[in-house]
Amino acid sequence: MKAEADQNSIVFFDGRYMPMRDAHVGILTHALHYGTGVFEGIRAHWDDAQEELFILRSNEHYERWIQNCGILRIHVPYSPEELTAITVEILRRNHFRTNVYIRPLAYKSAERVGVAIDDQDSLAIVALRRNGTGAPQPMSACHA
Repeated sequence: MKAEADQNSIVFFDGRYMPMRDAHVGILTHALHYGTGVFEGIRAHWDDAQEELFILRSNEHYERWIQNCGILRIHVPYSPEELTAITVEILRRNHFRTNVYIRPLAYKSAERVGVAIDDQDSLAIVALRRNGTGAPQPMSACHA
């Protein structure tokens, strides 16, 4: 999979929507040094005939992601349904008319060196254009 990163695209970072170029993580961020982060990969497929974007199994992806975040004691302050709504809004704001790869990421965000984890958590959701094809299954898709 090849995904294009447009620095002007809108992402969800630390509780708000912003251009990707404004979303930054510091060099001392705990997750960068110790791998204390959890990501998920979600696909959305553009259907030319219906002129609609379909997110595949969004709630199931977010339920698994939240569960995996719990292993590292990363608190996600949103429900799977709220995360899906945030994702739909990202897709809407970016006016995607192509297949998209969605990458939610939660991580320990304290800027310090030390293996002990704390309760300083952050999350981001990024959507990137992607190459490839594949038809969505309507029963498992969420309209964007």
